[in-house]
Amino acid sequence: MHLFRVSLRNLQPSQPYINADKLSRMMHQLAHHPIDVQEAVPIWRLGDRLVLTDGHTRAFAAWLMGHDKITARWETDPLDWDAYQICVRWCEESEIYSVGDLMGRVVSVADFRVLWLDKCLQMQSQLYDQRAQEPAHID
Repeated sequence: MHLFRVSLRNLQPSQPYINADKLSRMMHQLAHHPIDVQEAVPIWRLGDRLVLTDGHTRAFAAWLMGHDKITARWETDPLDWDAYQICVRWCEESEIYSVGDLMGRVVSVADFRVLWLDKCLQMQSQLYDQRAQEPAHID
């Protein structure tokens, strides 16, 4: 696995909220084990941007602790890229273009569930329904 350092300013989040409880735990962990911030966050390229596919809390915690860069790796899991493009669009609509833009977007567990997790489930259900209605491709 190829690891590299990337500027937190150059990472486009794909989720517009941070779970406050998870952030608190991450900040505590990083305060006691600062090397953990080196664990690679997965990213993928969307046009000319580098998009976080996971690790938003870790990246935001690193940013809060004054780090300029974080270790990254290219995403290798088979993800639903259509869903990620929708998530990135939601971030853009909320003027979130980098990790630092998540400031003020830290919410309670209950709000995170409603504002983010439930919204994602609804979007994924809609994508599933749309795909089910598309004609099958025969090669």
